[in-house]
Amino acid sequence: MRLVSILLSMVAVLALAGCAYHPTRIGGVPGIITGDGGYERHRSYDWGRRERERERWERQHRKEWERDRDRDREKWLHEQRRREYEQRREYERRREWQRERRETQHDRRERELRKRERAHQQRHRPWD
Repeated sequence: MRLVSILLSMVAVLALAGCAYHPTRIGGVPGIITGDGGYERHRSYDWGRRERERERWERQHRKEWERDRDRDREKWLHEQRRREYEQRREYERRREWQRERRETQHDRRERELRKRERAHQQRHRPWD
């Protein structure tokens, strides 16, 4: 009787040990679940993880990125408008200076011509 109980206990132990064994080619559910109750695959096997993380990052940061891009664009446009305004002012200032210079040169020429005419008239008076 003693031998039968030993054999039965050995068969029971071997049966329990055999149920726990599963080769890697068969994806079995683990007998003992640790953690939160879920079964996570190893990250290295998750091929779409990087793509999902990138999309999630884009969704989270898109508004911030667009805001920075728009701020930089507005800054550039403001600077461009300021440069154009300064160029226009410089052009107008130069044109005004040229106009004044022409007028003073023209006035000077006219004065010299009038002086010459008077001198000519003084020299060639028809009544003398």
